[in-house]
Amino acid sequence: MLYLLPQVKKMEEKGGIFVLDPSCIYWREENEEMLLIAVEKLKEVLSAGWRYARISKNEKIEKGIEIKWNSLKIKGDEEYLLDISKERISIEAKTIKGAYYGIQTLIQIIEQKGYIIPCLKINDYPTYKVRGIHYDISQPAMVPKLKELYTLIDLISHFKINHLQLYMEHTFSYRNHPLIGYNASPLTAEDILKLDSYAKARGVELVPAIPSLGHMSDILCHYPYLSEDLGKGEYKDKSIFNPHPRERGWLEWLFGKGGLEQAWTISPSHPQAYSFIESLYSEILPLFSSNLFNVCCDEAVDLGKGQTYNLVQEKGEGRVRFEHLLKLREIAKKYGKRIMAWADIFLPYHHSKQFYKEFLSKIPKDIILLNWDYSREGSRFKYNKELKEAGLEYYVCPSTWSWGTFFPFTQLSFDNILGFARSGLENKASGFLNTQWADGAVSFFENSWYGILCGADISWNTEYEGKELPERFSVCFFKDKSEEVGKATVLLGETAETMNKWGVLPARLFFSSLEEIKDIYKIKIEEAEKVIENCKESLNIVKKVKIKENYKKEVLKYYEFASQIQIHLAKKVLFLIKNKLNKENISLLLKEVIDLRQRFEELWLEKYKKGELDTMVLPAFDHIINYYKTRKNQI
Repeated sequence: MLYLLPQVKKMEEKGGIFVLDPSCIYWREENEEMLLIAVEKLKEVLSAGWRYARISKNEKIEKGIEIKWNSLKIKGDEEYLLDISKERISIEAKTIKGAYYGIQTLIQIIEQKGYIIPCLKINDYPTYKVRGIHYDISQPAMVPKLKELYTLIDLISHFKINHLQLYMEHTFSYRNHPLIGYNASPLTAEDILKLDSYAKARGVELVPAIPSLGHMSDILCHYPYLSEDLGKGEYKDKSIFNPHPRERGWLEWLFGKGGLEQAWTISPSHPQAYSFIESLYSEILPLFSSNLFNVCCDEAVDLGKGQTYNLVQEKGEGRVRFEHLLKLREIAKKYGKRIMAWADIFLPYHHSKQFYKEFLSKIPKDIILLNWDYSREGSRFKYNKELKEAGLEYYVCPSTWSWGTFFPFTQLSFDNILGFARSGLENKASGFLNTQWADGAVSFFENSWYGILCGADISWNTEYEGKELPERFSVCFFKDKSEEVGKATVLLGETAETMNKWGVLPARLFFSSLEEIKDIYKIKIEEAEKVIENCKESLNIVKKVKIKENYKKEVLKYYEFASQIQIHLAKKVLFLIKNKLNKENISLLLKEVIDLRQRFEELWLEKYKKGELDTMVLPAFDHIINYYKTRKNQI
């Protein structure tokens, strides 16, 4: 069996084999950095003695591997033709990017079949032109080390993802606003320039995503006079719930208390609002070579409740939102950027039932809208048709389902991704942007590779519908021919989703006191016992499987942690349901949480900068540790 990820569009078995005896990799066109990067990666899976060279246009090739681009036979920019015959291998493409992707497929074939590979003819091309990831490094600050971002780019480019957005609230270091992110280990201008160059050389477009309406508390906490509530929770419209200080924001969220943060939304009516926004844009936008820029503008739930109250009463909220978007567009244009925005700036989402449909036809056609929906049933897929009929370019934006949980909900993510991709294909979406949110910062990115590559697979080949994904994920990502890691991934995802069905996000279940969860009627003994059984099976697989690549071995440490913490959660609810909250069991829970806190901190610091670990995440662990200590002493 040959597994490929993403699955190719067309593959014909020709019969016979090609033996990869040392020879030469050839091309005739001008040297390209992207080609040299791909060829070096190809050499890593070939035997010693292989070399590469550029040859003259008239030289005849009878063996080895020939790579062509600028081919008139190939129509698509990212399309390629991979032909493996008994005598030689050829990769033909219209562009260097198509050739690059052809080499990635050849690498996967060699990794599985070794130096004797089957003769095949593959014609491959993507369903979606843009296949991206939106990576949240801000909620709270959980900024990967630079070398980890390089690894991320290497991997996503191998799996034919061509667009990476970095979502930065306060995780960029502004020279002219040094207070923003001063304690968040932000990325610097130098970091962005290095990342942009590295990504571009591997066919990945690096795109900034900066909140420019709602979600601005990490910025506006230093400039509260610009915010809708003046940073004090002061509203003229009392219908909005009382917000809490930003420094308590994610702790309150992890404790399940929800609530809006103070200084959440910038006020479009403030005379300095747009000069302030431009002061941010002027620093960060020139660092990115892409002409795209996500201004976000999502979840502005308190817009018109405070400083902008009179303006909204005069013009209507839809008009204020529309004019705000146009002003952002004009500022971004100064820096050569084309903006995109989350579609809930006009469409009804969970926080607002308002549908400002009349403005869809007025939106300039150079603005890209991002329609997001993370549900299985796809209640907002229907807006794809609205956006198409308005003549707007838009992307579909599903999710890896990684927030508020220690392991992503893999099946929910799969269903969401496939359903949204199908709807987008039917309604002419031009792009696919898979969102990796980190609300609460307790889910490590390393556990999200299944969802990331599910998006890569389905956005490249929607028609294949993600069949055999666990097996292909095992073999193509982990190089695990036993296919066991795929099984462990699915089991961990199923257990996480089972706990979510109990009515509380797993992270909140972990950080809640026993009193706070004692009335959750959805918890069932047999389900909790099954969680323990499945996690133990996953843990056994992870510990036994033999993985060669260092990074993939490291990923399994995060799987191991997710297994252990989900077992702990199931124990916690079983002690509660079975009324076994004696001193011995409380002591056990306490010891496990102390150990889990230590391991969580170790895993964070291995791959991430310190960020807000000490201020926004570890205090949540300390809170539940102190609770168990108190509870133990009361018995």
